[in-house]
Amino acid sequence: MTNEQLATFISADKDENKSLIPVLWEQVNKLLYAMANEFYRRHSDSCIRHGVELSDLRQGCYGVFIGALDAYKPDSDTKFTSYFKYQFQIMTAELLNIKTKQGQQEPLNNCTSLDKEIDMHDGSTATIADVIPDEESTDFVDNIIETISRETESKIIHAAINQLPERQQKIINAHYFQGLTLKQISENLNISVERVRQLESYALRELRQSKQLRMLYTEYQNHAKWISVSRFQYSPEYYALCNSLREKPISYGERQAIIYDAQRKWESEKRISVL
Repeated sequence: MTNEQLATFISADKDENKSLIPVLWEQVNKLLYAMANEFYRRHSDSCIRHGVELSDLRQGCYGVFIGALDAYKPDSDTKFTSYFKYQFQIMTAELLNIKTKQGQQEPLNNCTSLDKEIDMHDGSTATIADVIPDEESTDFVDNIIETISRETESKIIHAAINQLPERQQKIINAHYFQGLTLKQISENLNISVERVRQLESYALRELRQSKQLRMLYTEYQNHAKWISVSRFQYSPEYYALCNSLREKPISYGERQAIIYDAQRKWESEKRISVL
């Protein structure tokens, strides 16, 4: 389930669905820990002056998570993780004992203007409007998510490439990561283009056997299929189909087959690929 789906279930009835809280925490804690690591790297001098250690920031991440969960509004289109930014600022401000100009610890505990300025952890100022979750912005949280994903995938891919013979490594890196043509590679290695093509074929065949790369490819496929299914399930066509099927005396298997066929037709019409 997505972060938003889990947060929606939890928000609907926290007592009934409290068992989902650890599930959601496991899905997002790496992101929060990455935010803590990045904050400490950028503001280590300030942290040291105030006696704040990295472990303190990491321990505060669960409070950020709970604060975001309390603030999450299921009826909005805002990502659950976008609520981390403001909650994280509250947590770091409390740890570093930073107050607003009015001497309050929490700038939003009373109704006030969105243009009101507050002091941030890095010494700058921002308005309250600046720290409200923005579903359209590519902010710090989104950048961290992208960085984690990209670095993880890169490590897996390059670890597999490093298992190849040296010349095959050079060819794969030059062709797929440096953008060189086979002719340019042949000139650099002082071998024929046909030999480069042959070595590349050997290398790709070997990479296809890599368990790690096969797992990564499967994850890509599953993620793409999940996106396609999710988009279809939120489409007007899906709701109309479900309403029409409720009135038909058919089995569960027949119902799923009809939905699957409708989904494939919808993907084709929308030109959505699952691979």
